[in-house]
Amino acid sequence: MNRSKVFNLIIFFFLISRCFVLSAQQVTFEKWFDYGFGEEGLCVQQTFDGGYIVAGRQNIAIGITKSLMLKTDSLGNVQWFKFPWDSYENETYAVKQTSDSGFVFTGYTTDSHYNQYIHLIRTAANGDTIWTKRFFPPVVEGQGEDIVQTSDGGFLLLTVGADSTDTLSGAIYLIKTNSLGDTSWTHKYKSANNDYIIGLSLKSTNDNGYIIAGNIAYNTIPVTKHFFLMKTDSIGDTLWTRIFTTSFNHESANSVCETFDKGYVLFGDILNPFTSTYDIYVVKTDSMGILLWTKTIGGMQNEAATSGVQCMDSGFAVTGITTTFGNGDGDVYLVKLNTMGDTVWSRTFGTPDIEVGNYLQQTADGGFVLTGRRELYLDAYLIKTDPIGNLIISTPELSHSVHFSVFPNPASAFVTFDYSFVFLKKKIIINISDITDHIIDQIFISDKIGQTIWDTRKIASGIYLYRVTSEGSVIATGKIAVQKL
Repeated sequence: MNRSKVFNLIIFFFLISRCFVLSAQQVTFEKWFDYGFGEEGLCVQQTFDGGYIVAGRQNIAIGITKSLMLKTDSLGNVQWFKFPWDSYENETYAVKQTSDSGFVFTGYTTDSHYNQYIHLIRTAANGDTIWTKRFFPPVVEGQGEDIVQTSDGGFLLLTVGADSTDTLSGAIYLIKTNSLGDTSWTHKYKSANNDYIIGLSLKSTNDNGYIIAGNIAYNTIPVTKHFFLMKTDSIGDTLWTRIFTTSFNHESANSVCETFDKGYVLFGDILNPFTSTYDIYVVKTDSMGILLWTKTIGGMQNEAATSGVQCMDSGFAVTGITTTFGNGDGDVYLVKLNTMGDTVWSRTFGTPDIEVGNYLQQTADGGFVLTGRRELYLDAYLIKTDPIGNLIISTPELSHSVHFSVFPNPASAFVTFDYSFVFLKKKIIINISDITDHIIDQIFISDKIGQTIWDTRKIASGIYLYRVTSEGSVIATGKIAVQKL
């Protein structure tokens, strides 16, 4: 063999070995986020910069929750976090990155009388709020469940609730807005027999329409509940609806996606009335919603699906919770399926405590990112795996970040600084300066969790800067707009 061929073989095997090394070095991580209250991740998306954005909630007291917005880099390290608190209760259930690299969140918020509104929050790439919108007169349990950005730069919200015309039933609402969150059109979808329907998952489809999955519960005794699937055109008009039933009469769909063959796949769970246990339930349809096959996945105890996706290899992945397998009373469950719904592999993540996976996305490198919660310690959970569901690291990392937020902003009479410095032992100072960086006020904080007020009644309208420090280290910075009424 001549030297040229030997050299070429050496280069070939070197490149092959580099491919294996790069594959082995794929980023994986397991993170817990603790901000001093009870945090939970409800939705996660990979961002344009390779990092992740998480939407969720923070349980600050029994029956009182606030929204959680969390941005990490590609390694799961926190870049920023926001708790867009107002004076009342709110949660965020879904997030999408917008075409300008900002974000849009949806969920619900309440007023001082505890009326519940559908909520839409638009932020910049750094998480600062650009605008917020509330929709409808107060509705019973009204909330935004999912959202997509539309081709015209606006947004489409999938929401649920009931208005004054609904007595024993709920309804699905689609709200289309422009890029500023102003309503373009709305559609309300009700059962003809006044049965309760709920939409939980919304996706854009290749024909410029939308697919919605959820559940329908019949007003019978006992109550029966089934998968519900609805297809609309680009302006929200219904093209068809499908209901998928079983003899067990208790199935719940939580997630849907369009498949490469232009069909649809739904992920949820099914209750076996004979054993009183749940299994994961997967339904595959063609492009018209006609049933092709179903799969039941589970063990001796309980398994439930909260989110699912179609994978790059045309198979599927689903996440949720298992009490049959894993390390404890309940673990995050990740199951990979082939194109016919047969299990290829499964993984569990957790401790002897209870952990739940709430949302799943396949990442650009073929791996998976999941978010959820750890029950006992009330931490938000973020997991990144390789393409076969494995973690290279073995010990989860707990993020001891601080929380600091400002509201209202803009303000007229008072500004409230809300903070949690659970893991800081040093003195905290808030310096407030004008745009020339001249300090006009200082606030000293001695307790680790709480709120403090800045009186702006004698402050001129304008933009002011705040800087939060602890013995020289900067914890948070930002702007406050003072606008006199």
